[in-house]
Amino acid sequence: TPWVRTEGLVNIPLGQCFDLDDGLLGCDVNSDFQYAQIGLNRFLVPQNGAKFALMGEEEPGKQGCADQALSSYNINANSLTPGKYLCAETNGGRIAQMRVESTPGGTLRIRYTTWETIYILLPPIITLVPIITP
Repeated sequence: TPWVRTEGLVNIPLGQCFDLDDGLLGCDVNSDFQYAQIGLNRFLVPQNGAKFALMGEEEPGKQGCADQALSSYNINANSLTPGKYLCAETNGGRIAQMRVESTPGGTLRIRYTTWETIYILLPPIITLVPIITP
């Protein structure tokens, strides 16, 4: 099973940002998105290189999100209905999924899971090549 870095349930007020890597509210270089109002509409706005994809109501899991085509386009909050999932690649390079828990109004309520990226260092491969001398 994939290693979970952070997970939880969070209320994100309009105008606030969220960091999926560390599970923290706040707009800074670590935030992955902002719940923002632009004109008359509200959006999930990717921040600092994070990318997202709006999914259906079936939980994608880590592999489902890793296989998904993601983008840095704003996602209109009208499409964030309860039960819908989003996939993300955080600005820290981790895979995350979010589930919308309540219809966005002044606050966006999501349940999220961010998985740890695991690197495995392998020893170098040495190939022996015969040398033919005359």
